[in-house]
Amino acid sequence: MMKILHSSLSFLISIFFVNLSGLAIDLEANALLKEVSDKISNFESIEITFDYSIINDTQDLQQHTYGKIVVKNDMFSLDIFGIRQIFDGEKLYTISNEDKEVTVSKQQADEFNYFSPNSLINSLKKSYLCKMDIIQKQSGSIVQYIKFFPVDSNSEIKYILVGVDNKTKIINNLALLDENKIKTVIKIKEFNTNKSFPKSYFNFEKSKYKGFYINNLD
Repeated sequence: MMKILHSSLSFLISIFFVNLSGLAIDLEANALLKEVSDKISNFESIEITFDYSIINDTQDLQQHTYGKIVVKNDMFSLDIFGIRQIFDGEKLYTISNEDKEVTVSKQQADEFNYFSPNSLINSLKKSYLCKMDIIQKQSGSIVQYIKFFPVDSNSEIKYILVGVDNKTKIINNLALLDENKIKTVIKIKEFNTNKSFPKSYFNFEKSKYKGFYINNLD
């Protein structure tokens, strides 16, 4: 579940920050996504509170939760499922209070799993095509969807729909459909920018986790 969550959130964050030149997309989608990224590019930090859902219609199963992610430069902090993940620019710390365990791993530069905008740009450009899709009214807003298709026909992802509020030019939801017809949906509840987060916010302080098992994978 964390893998598909990372794929969904990293895609969402990359859309905010990516310079879209070189991505194979139609002109309308290019213009809209450029408005989104231009608006966000000057912010020093973003904080997103979101609803997260997994929907499996074939088995009539749904799972819902909520989370928060903060991104600043190449660092992030994610809270979801009672787990906190911190990436300090070099290492990823996954902290489970329930299990009293911290897993430490290095970021793999070639994986599309993390939320560093700089490391996501090339992955997005080489991995997806996209085009304009449907327009919907949602809670008084007009939302324009952009549909992304993976270049790799063997990808586990069938497509990703990104909804952009036509007035604010901010992404308000994302839906990912995988090869098993399982849908992952992220709905943004709050979107804050330029809040002050000291560097220590993204640091793992071992002294705070006395009695925890530290599992170093690298």
